[in-house]
Amino acid sequence: METGHDSCINRMNQLIHEVGNVAVPPPPAAPVTPVVPIGRHGACELFAKREDLVDPLGLGFKVRKARWTFARAEADGVTDVIVDGVNESGCCAAAASLGAAFSLRVHVFFRGHRPERPAGRLLQTIGSATSVAFVDPDKPALTAKLRKADEIREQGGKPLLIPIGLSTPESIWAGIELAAQICTYEEEAGIPFDAVIVAVGTAGTAFSLEVGGFLLGRPWQVVGVCIDDESPADYSLVLAELRRDAQALFPQLPDAGDLEFACLSDHRGYQIPSARAAEEARIVSDRHGLEFEQTYVAKAWAGGLEWLAEHPDVRRALFVVTGGLS
Repeated sequence: METGHDSCINRMNQLIHEVGNVAVPPPPAAPVTPVVPIGRHGACELFAKREDLVDPLGLGFKVRKARWTFARAEADGVTDVIVDGVNESGCCAAAASLGAAFSLRVHVFFRGHRPERPAGRLLQTIGSATSVAFVDPDKPALTAKLRKADEIREQGGKPLLIPIGLSTPESIWAGIELAAQICTYEEEAGIPFDAVIVAVGTAGTAFSLEVGGFLLGRPWQVVGVCIDDESPADYSLVLAELRRDAQALFPQLPDAGDLEFACLSDHRGYQIPSARAAEEARIVSDRHGLEFEQTYVAKAWAGGLEWLAEHPDVRRALFVVTGGLS
């Protein structure tokens, strides 16, 4: 009998065969993460996809994105990857933690000041990366990244500059992989979802889930809850670029999608605490034993609940827990 994991692999293999020349990474520590019920919101049944369990460090979906990106890099002969992010960046931590597994040196530029006693994600990254540097948080890190790339070339290496959020063309496969797992759960449990809700930083995760849903014939409404400093309108250019990359792989994708953005009512910016998110996260912790980190997951959860209140026709919603506590 075919298991859920087998079904997921078969779905992925079919798409990979159609595209061709895809560098497929080895599976993560937990290839298929669980879906768990987490009560109701009005008439809507709520479920959580526990991507925070993908890896032992709780880096979650970012590990999926890094795996697909690094597999392509390794296949292309890349020797060094260069990433940047804020001090507590989960993407930087994921990249640093996976470099050795793909024979890649990982260089990280943090847009911030080095604390006297690094902790959390920052400490994880410093312990795993090949090199770490701190740059002016008020300026883009691109100049420093380009300078590092030139240095690597002079030493005979082949560098790859990775965008913020690990939103590379290859990371689209991470979203398709996740979408395939959601499809498998729906079929095995007999529970179809009307909406899939996820945090939005660079928009790559939400977009790749939308692509996966389209390719797999799922009519979900993907809802991206903004946790960064951008407003929903600011993502139009980012999505246009992501769609061009995706259409290069999948020409059947339409020129426009139906990804919907939402924003938590008391959201004030990236890494700025939200009282509403903290309270909603406390309720989930008390009732279901799930601990949501505050920068991404708690804000996305609270913003998703507000979106659901405005869409009473949604009967089942899946919330993607993209990562765990630092």
